[in-house]
Amino acid sequence: MYPTYKDTEAMAPAPPDPADPSAYDDLLGQARDTVTAARTRTRQAVNAELVQTYWQIGKLLLSHQEQADRGDPDAPNDADDADDADDADDQDTDFVARLAADLKAAHPTQRGFSRRNLTHMRKLARTWPGRIAQRPVAQLPWGHITVLMDRLETRAELDFYATEAVQRGWSRAELDEAIHRHLHRAHGAIPLDLDVTLPEDSPAQTELAGDPFRLDFLRLDGCGDDARVGAGEGRTPDGRGTDERGVDATPRP
Repeated sequence: MYPTYKDTEAMAPAPPDPADPSAYDDLLGQARDTVTAARTRTRQAVNAELVQTYWQIGKLLLSHQEQADRGDPDAPNDADDADDADDADDQDTDFVARLAADLKAAHPTQRGFSRRNLTHMRKLARTWPGRIAQRPVAQLPWGHITVLMDRLETRAELDFYATEAVQRGWSRAELDEAIHRHLHRAHGAIPLDLDVTLPEDSPAQTELAGDPFRLDFLRLDGCGDDARVGAGEGRTPDGRGTDERGVDATPRP
C-alpha cells in the first residue's frame, strides 16, 4: 500500500544545478520535502501496524469467545433466558477486564489496553473479518476508527465513511459531523475504493502525527530508543497531553 524505498528512490527529484544562484535554496527545499515525505510514510506504516495489531488481538478475543460458547453446555440458547444471558455477559466482561489489566501490567507505557479499547478491538475484528491492512480504515488514526464503530451499525456505512475519511483527509470532528449529517444518504451506493490514500497535508494526517496510540505503540516497553521516539509528539499543538481517546487531558488550574 505504501511506497517502498526503491519506489521513493525512483521518484526522487533531479538534483539542482550548482551553477544556479538559487541552487542551495532548491537543495534545501528538496531535502526538507524528502524528510517530510519519509516521516509521513513512516507514520502511516506504524499506524497500519498498530491497527493490524489491534485487529489481531480482536481476532484472539473472538476466537476465545467462540471456544467458550462451544465448550459451555449451559450456554444460553433462548433469547428469553435473561438471567443466563446476563451471567454470560458478566463473565465476558470479567475476562476482558482481566486481560486489560494483565496487558497493562506487561506494557505499562501503552494506554491502548483499556477494557473499552479491547472491546473496540474485538468489534474491529468482527466488522472487518479479513485482511484489515488492505482496507482504507487501516490508514485512519485509532480515534477515527472508534468513532466509526461507535456511531455506525452496517458494514456498508462503515466502509463508506472510512473511505471518505481517508480520501478527504477528514479530522475526527469532520468525520463525526459527516456521520451526523447522514452524508451517505446523499451519495447513495458508492463502490468501495481500496486505492485511496490519506492526503499528506490533511487534518487527519495532522491528527495521526500526534495520535497517542501510535506514539505509545512505538515504546511498548518504555525503554531504549523506542521510548524516545516522538518525544515531542502525542500532544496538542500547544504542548498539552492527551487521554487514550486523543482528547486533551491536561488538568486545568
